[in-house]
Amino acid sequence: MTLKRVLVAGVLVSSLIGCGSSGSSGSSDSSGSSDSSSSSSGAEVVTLTQVIDISSTGSAFAALRSDGSVVTWGSSESGGDSSSVDASELTNVKSIFSSQGGVFAALKNDGRVVTWGHDRAGGDSSSVDADELTNVKSIFSNYWAFAALKNDGSVVTWGHDMAGGDSSYVDLTNVKSIFSTGLAFAALKNNGSVVTWGDDDAGSNSSSVADELSAGVKSIFFNGAAFAALKDDGSVVTWGHKDFGSNSEEVKAKLTNVKSISSTDRAFAALRKDGSVVTWGERSQGGNSTSVANKLKDVQFIFSNESAFAALRKDGSVVTWGDKESGGDLDADELTNVKSIFSNDWAFAAIKEDGTVVTWGNDERGGNSSSVDLTNVKSIFSTGRAFAAIKEDGSVVAWGDDERGGCSDAPLTNVKSIFSTQGAFAALKNDGSVVTWGDQDFGGDSSGVIEALNPKS
Repeated sequence: MTLKRVLVAGVLVSSLIGCGSSGSSGSSDSSGSSDSSSSSSGAEVVTLTQVIDISSTGSAFAALRSDGSVVTWGSSESGGDSSSVDASELTNVKSIFSSQGGVFAALKNDGRVVTWGHDRAGGDSSSVDADELTNVKSIFSNYWAFAALKNDGSVVTWGHDMAGGDSSYVDLTNVKSIFSTGLAFAALKNNGSVVTWGDDDAGSNSSSVADELSAGVKSIFFNGAAFAALKDDGSVVTWGHKDFGSNSEEVKAKLTNVKSISSTDRAFAALRKDGSVVTWGERSQGGNSTSVANKLKDVQFIFSNESAFAALRKDGSVVTWGDKESGGDLDADELTNVKSIFSNDWAFAAIKEDGTVVTWGNDERGGNSSSVDLTNVKSIFSTGRAFAAIKEDGSVVAWGDDERGGCSDAPLTNVKSIFSTQGAFAALKNDGSVVTWGDQDFGGDSSGVIEALNPKS
């Protein structure tokens, strides 16, 4: 049985329902005042103002409302409890950033930053002088640290020192953008050079390729512990942990005219301008594509999950490789006329031109969708082990691991977008209301926002 909290037309309704049963909802008067009484199902009701965006860590959500305030729920250790932050600080927020280490960082309209969540992973930013966290334009993170890019191109970092929270030993000026593996950062500067810091085993040590990273880099790609820099001339430079694809020497001669790079957790796949693909890294996670080499041509896009790749060709067909259990070994006869591919950690879901969906990979974690009607689908979202599809009429269908969001009982209509943690979904509706479901330890239970949204006078 799943505890589901449903925010219907701006009203929060909570009820115990099981997969296959029907939930009930409460109501509020037209003025939007909260109704503290329970419905016949025992539902609790509270008014919620318009939500315009939702961010998530691995197991918590943070909803940004139209008035610039923030509501959080989910695992308290992962940012679901923002009570440590003075309520007056979580106002005039324009965007919220997060890390999988369980931390949120709210960027305010005045360029200041407010953080909460796991202290050692950056939830406590008190080590940074408040005057430094001003005029910030964007925020980046890895698992245990944050890096704030300021309007003047300088960078301020905090979090676990060894993961990049300490950047005192590198020159972080004139920075254009920042990229990260699990425990390291790489900053791309305006002059095309790259600066790295953090954990040496995760890509912070780029000394072996320093000359190649001194100029001409236009973008950086990454996996769990290695980086791949794409240069202006279409060549690629790699560094990081040896087991994650840092050594691309065997394929270096083929890494020319590259236009983009995709990754699993431990491997890379480079898409060349002629539609061919070059792979390297952990063989079992897609680093070896020799079994499908003759099919990897006329490729338009490459998609991936934790351990497998799926290449979408110009004719709408799909080629897969990598871990078999995760979808790397697929008989692709039915995969024709595909327009886009989505994934969770263990499976893939392809939307075809006619709006139908084909799924494959681990059956229990989304690879088998035979129990649901996947027609007229326009977009797909995922937790680590489940999928949720928005249909053309705004309704939602979910499948996969029931405990991680694969079961959504209450009718979901007028949904415009869906957000997720590793184990729960939050659907944002056209009227600004939100519906949550999935594992309560991952944010599927939003009851914790009731008191915050309806404070006692």
